Amino acid sequence: EKGYIIVFYFSFISVISILPFMLYIYKPLNSFQLLALLISGVFASIAQFSLTYAYKIVEASEISIYNYSNVVFSQIIAFIIWREIPDAYSFIGYILIIGSSYITYNYIKKRIK
Repeated sequence: EKGYIIVFYFSFISVISILPFMLYIYKPLNSFQLLALLISGVFASIAQFSLTYAYKIVEASEISIYNYSNVVFSQIIAFIIWREIPDAYSFIGYILIIGSSYITYNYIKKRIK
């Protein structure tokens, strides 16, 4: 399928699945919240299009390891914006997620050779 169709259905299913919850606890946004939401949406769309394109041109086993790095970048952004300090469980989670993806990546590379 074309990348924009995949991204459209991904976004569509996400909106449909969250819609009942949004309608139940809806509160109007102030200007700052609306701007932050729009900017987040733009960057999320760029990221989704980029990821979809990457999966189109490279084997999934080659690119999937980079997809798991979003955990680290999310924590960096959370620290910069909200001064959120990760606890020990967060670091254990980072190590498990990134370590297991690295092990899987190496296993697949060895199996292909």
